[in-house]
Parts: sequence; C-alpha cells; structure tokens
Amino acid sequence: MGVDDQEKLRKEYDKKALEAPDRLQEKLGVVTTPTEVVDFINRSINQICQKEFGKSVSDDGVKILDPFTGTGIFLARMIETEIESDKLEKKIETDELEGYEIVPEGAEIAKENLENVIKDKLGKKIPFDGIKNIDTFEQ
Repeated sequence: MGVDDQEKLRKEYDKKALEAPDRLQEKLGVVTTPTEVVDFINRSINQICQKEFGKSVSDDGVKILDPFTGTGIFLARMIETEIESDKLEKKIETDELEGYEIVPEGAEIAKENLENVIKDKLGKKIPFDGIKNIDTFEQ
C-alpha cells in the first residue's frame, strides 16, 4: 500500500458516505483528510515528539491514538512513513496504536487497511485489534 492506495480508499469512503441513505456524512460530519495533509501532520507530530520529549513515535511507550479513524489513513501513513519496521510489531503487541471510529463500516475498513499496511511493511500478516467501534465523545 502507499499514498495512492490510501488516497483511493479515502475517495471511495467519501463517496459511500455521501451516497448513504441515512445521510451519514451530514449527520456525523464524516470527512476524510487528503493524504498529503495526513503526511504533513504525521511528520510534524514525529518532529515535535523528538524536539520536545526526545522520543520518536517509534519509541517504546509512545502511544498513538486516532480519535476519528475513518479508513485508518492517519495510522496507516504513520506506520508506512514514521514508525520503524523493527519497532512496529512491539507497538502492535503493546497496544500503542489505537483508533476510534463511530461508523461500523469505517471501523471494518480501517482494520483491514491497517492489517494490509502492516503486512506490506513487515512481510507477514499480524492481526490488528487496535480499532475500536465506539463514539469518541462518549469515552
């Protein structure tokens, strides 16, 4: 997977949300962030963590939480571009990557997306249970 795959997934999700009979996009404010913006934000987060705390997003104990996961693009791109391969499996095992999504279909898409990204990065399939189908505002 990569930028093009994430952008395609984002556009498909936007289209489904717009076409949903229950006006999902309007009711819940469903919007997706362009990949270039996601990459800028993720890069900035990693740089700020390094400058202010002396830690990378790859380091043990640094938890990454996406409160409005959608398709999982923020976590997917963080895995692809900012988290070191040799530290990824431990981050998954210690629940240091987590995302919340209110839309059940979105949570399913995010889980599948992240498992594919992880497989591409590590060369093996690892189950990812870090996506929770919950309302962030009720937590």
